[in-house]
Amino acid sequence: MLRRRWFGVTVSCALSLLGGANAGCDVGGSNLFQASGGAAATPVGGSAGTSASAGTSGSAGSGTVGPGGPCTTSSQCTDQVCSPGGSCVDCNEDKDCLTNQYCDATHCVATGGDTGGSGSGGNSGSGGGGGGTSTGSCGDAQVLFVIQRSGIMFEQPDDTNYWTMVKDGITGADGALNAYDSKLKTGALFFVRVADADKCPVTSSAAPALAATMPLSELFTSNQSDYQKLADADTKMDAPVPEAVAAAAGLVLGGARHLVLITTGGPDTCDKTDDGCLVDPAIKAVQDAQKMGVTTHVIGLGGADEGYDAYLGELANAGVGKPVKKSSQINGCGNGVKATYSDQNGDAKAYRAENTGDVKNAVQEILKSVCP
Repeated sequence: MLRRRWFGVTVSCALSLLGGANAGCDVGGSNLFQASGGAAATPVGGSAGTSASAGTSGSAGSGTVGPGGPCTTSSQCTDQVCSPGGSCVDCNEDKDCLTNQYCDATHCVATGGDTGGSGSGGNSGSGGGGGGTSTGSCGDAQVLFVIQRSGIMFEQPDDTNYWTMVKDGITGADGALNAYDSKLKTGALFFVRVADADKCPVTSSAAPALAATMPLSELFTSNQSDYQKLADADTKMDAPVPEAVAAAAGLVLGGARHLVLITTGGPDTCDKTDDGCLVDPAIKAVQDAQKMGVTTHVIGLGGADEGYDAYLGELANAGVGKPVKKSSQINGCGNGVKATYSDQNGDAKAYRAENTGDVKNAVQEILKSVCP
């Protein structure tokens, strides 16, 4: 196992990086924060969850046009997408498919829930928005988990890794989502920056829908498989938080819209890594989402660290439209700063999780605030 510190990379990880790209030595795993004041993340406690539990799933719509046939919208194509040229073609990524479908290599496969709008095949941007007409007792509220999928999520800590903590805490048999399965629309977007990939961020998503526990558990599993393939190839993976937040905000449409950002370490972007000033575009992305009417809740994975807690607090305040004080780290970033800052910090709550129980309790508290 590779080890990291919040304030940089340990010798073992640094030596590995000198030898070549490594899936574990992602910037999302090394923290470049300097100690600074600000709202601290709140640690939470609880008991660990276990294996995933079953839920019910709906079916996504399909059309009647076969491969290569004429179309005007993707809903006319059978398990494919409508290209800009007006013919049914294979998908390239999740956002090409209808809402509540994902791209399984070449074809759109249902993730369960209601069928919503459609993305356009081969084009950039977000896919179809939130689900269809059916609602649970939480009304039109939607929650989308935005989950980092870089190397550190699978390699740290040594006993139970962050990925397992998050999966079990949300979709496990005792996970937080079970109590809301039939009443609150939930979905997920997993994100990663893959070295030398044509697209960034690389995402895998399911738009918010009812009865999402089982589909999201399966999405966790498929993303773990995708990670392992890249790790086996020694591919470097990072955490482009700003671009992921922007993509996630485009997946929730309609009424009360909420993101739950689950991350660890310092943020990257699609253009840069290993830069403490990338905190600023992460804060700006969350502020931009809030201006669109999307609330962002923040769960940071890992132990206590003053600079890291301050960063989580900055994101949490940005996510609810409260003031964000410019930290000493951002003060050193020159004129390129884009987020909006104040002379004081708001009091929004950020969560810090160190085990499965922490994740479960944090998610439960957030879901309860969305749907009491």
